[in-house]
Amino acid sequence: EHWIIKLPSNPALTCWLWGKYATVVGNTSGLPVLNPPPTPTPAITDTPGASFTVVYYAIEVCGAADWGIKFQITNNGSVTWESNRVVATDLVSSESNTETRDFFPNYNETGCALTSSDTNLEPGEVGFTSSNDFFVANPAGHSFTATIRVCSLEGMAGTCLDKTITFTP
Repeated sequence: EHWIIKLPSNPALTCWLWGKYATVVGNTSGLPVLNPPPTPTPAITDTPGASFTVVYYAIEVCGAADWGIKFQITNNGSVTWESNRVVATDLVSSESNTETRDFFPNYNETGCALTSSDTNLEPGEVGFTSSNDFFVANPAGHSFTATIRVCSLEGMAGTCLDKTITFTP
């Protein structure tokens, strides 16, 4: 059962109350029976000014059998990005790697040496990230999906956005 009651703090307003949380006093047989309105669905909106693009950039090789995927990220919004996560999946081998960082790394072509890194990506800035939790097989020619998440605070917190791309290195 549900009840429509007047708010004790403001009798001009009414609200629906679930009978489980009500104690009814008096005869209710003469009250009209009504159906409660549907629960409203909240609208999901984007965070104004938060935006980025991501593209596959290169394969990174560290040694003879460690393969990573490098991505270029462009911050084309007004929010500064502080952390990022890459989830890359090789659709041929079904191998998946996840890498989470509080910086944006730029490894050299061999994928072994960090040549530079940005602590954040400010509006208009271009940076890199990668899946250096290495793949065991050469990913060249394989189909991939990658979901890159960027967040406005360290530790993957604050305002976060995801982009999923498909590509073949």
